[in-house]
This record gives sequence, C-alpha cells and structure tokens, in this order.
Amino acid sequence: MNKLRVLMIGSLGYLHMRRWAQGLAEQNIDVSVLSDTDANLPGVRVVSAAVPPWRPWRPGRWLARWRSVFREALDRSTFDLIHLHYPHPYSVFLEDIGSRPLVVSTWGSEMVPMVAETDHDRERKSAILRRADRVVALSEFLAEATARYAAMDRNKVVTQYWGVDLDTFTPRERPCHDAVIGFAKGLSRQYGAEYLIDALPIVLERLPHARVLMIGGGELTAAIKERADRLGVSVCVDWVGPVDHSAMPSYYARMAVSVMPSAYPSETLGLSALESQAMGVPVVASRIGGIPESVVDGETGILVPPRDPKALAAAMLELLLNRDLRNRMGQQGRMHVERRFDWRCTLAKMTELYRDVTS
Repeated sequence: MNKLRVLMIGSLGYLHMRRWAQGLAEQNIDVSVLSDTDANLPGVRVVSAAVPPWRPWRPGRWLARWRSVFREALDRSTFDLIHLHYPHPYSVFLEDIGSRPLVVSTWGSEMVPMVAETDHDRERKSAILRRADRVVALSEFLAEATARYAAMDRNKVVTQYWGVDLDTFTPRERPCHDAVIGFAKGLSRQYGAEYLIDALPIVLERLPHARVLMIGGGELTAAIKERADRLGVSVCVDWVGPVDHSAMPSYYARMAVSVMPSAYPSETLGLSALESQAMGVPVVASRIGGIPESVVDGETGILVPPRDPKALAAAMLELLLNRDLRNRMGQQGRMHVERRFDWRCTLAKMTELYRDVTS
C-alpha cells in the first residue's frame, strides 16, 4: 500500500496538533505540517514556522503570508490529502485547495461560539466545511452542532473521539490523603473554576482538611485568586499553575476526585475528564456540551447542572466521603476509557478515514 502524503494545517503550539502529527507519522503516513509554531517531532516535516500568528485586528498581513506559504508548499510537493484543524481562519485557503481531497477537524468553540461573530466569518467557515470531503468532530454533540452551524449534510460529519495514551495514563497507588480535589483546565471563563471556589466553603464545613490542586492558568487567574481570598478558602488551594502535559499523570495520581465545572457548551468532550478516568479517578463535571459522552453519570462520575456551586459541592462530598464509591467509579472509569477512548484506536480510525477519502 502506498504511503499517504498528508499536509496538515494548524498550530503546533497546541498539544492536540502535536499529538495528531506525531501519531499519524507513526502510522506510516508522510506528514507535513504548515504551522505558525516550530516543533521537533520525529518523522514530521514542518513546512514553515515563519508564518505570523493569527491577529483578527490585522488580518491582511496574516492572510497574504499564509496563502503565499501554502501555495509554495503545494508547488514544492504533491499531497494526497489536506487536513485543516479548525475551519477558521484557515478557510482562506478554500480557493487554493481546488479539487484536492480535504478533511476538516472542528474542536469546539468555533462551532459553539461564546461571543457574537460576523456574518462574513460564519459564511467563510461554513463554506470550507461544506466543501470538505469529511468533517471530523470529537463528539456527537459537536458533530450535531457542526452540521447545524454550516447547514450541511450530517452524513459528512464523522464523530471521532479524542483518545488517551493508556500506557501513560494508567492507575497508580494513591497517597493516603483522601480529600484532594483536582482541577486541570484553564482559568478561563468557559471552564468555570470560580464555581469550584464558590463550592469550597460547603465542602470545608464537612471536610476541613480537604485540599484543591488548581492546575492551569489563564486570563481569570488573578480574579479567581481574589475570589478565594474573599471566601477565606485560599489556604486550602495549591495554585499549581500551567503544567507540561507529560507531568500530568503525577498530578492525577494525587487526586481523590477530578472536577470539571465547565460553564459553556463549547466544552465539547473534556480531555481532563478522560485522562482522570484512565487513571482511575472519578469525575464530577457539568452536564453540558459533550461532557455526558465522556463521563457516564452514576457510573464513572457524577454530572451536575452547570454554574451550580451547591450541586457541585454535594457531588464532591458524596465521593470524598465514600471511598468504596470512589474506587468503584474509578475502576469503571478506566474500563470506559479503554472501551471508547484508546488513542491507538483513534489513530487507526483517522488513518482509515484518510484511505477512504483518497480512494
């Protein structure tokens, strides 16, 4: 079978892009990546790392440079398939792609926008999605949202769940502290860290020794720390900050419960929920977006209404006060991820999709 030559377009500054590029190269696919960020990935060719990052207030310079580099890449090499990660701003390549086989991946906020967007941006995104031979969404929720957004044939949108490296994220022996609550998301509006802070006074009334690992950073870091100070709960929060993904297993291993209090439906699956469950950690999460596909309510964790600190606190206490329940949900969570979210299966399915599109 001939080796497929694929040009991926997206920023290697994102973990998801690096994992896709590296993983598909290991599947014996010739992978090139057009990126605004350099990365040293064995077996992956970075076509250009000199493209300026996207600046919505200065689109002209960005568009001209990206299109120039894209055309140069097409002139230098022959690709069997082009794979866009995020339909916008890469929809500017629509005219240059021509009749080449095209796959577009959607990730979340671009299909479930949190802020108003212009009619022009919406139409550009919709046009590239309708042009694609296949659109890949990482949950059923996102697949439905994508088809509605672009008014396109739902049959062209394929659900392909994000996968977890089950050899890296595997259950470990827990430390003796039974009341460690973990949060491993950005401190941004969509991820709802403030609702976890608001729930802590209720938790501390029953479990004064409870602690929170607050992993991640973002534009709300200062505001959330001020909120914790105001509520008098800062003393029980370890402000870990951003952590390299390779270090995450050691943090999950310290958690009794992983919490994902997402506030907006742009949370279309929840990687931290999957990684937590892979390590045998039960999850308390918002019933919103695609989260009900990653967390099975009552089996691998507990789902609560979004933006509801009282419900969040009650669910955390239910697990923190019952070790047997935590252990049972943790074991079921590991099996759940093994069945549906194995990274090896994810790569195999994408490779099969590539073959189907180019056949």
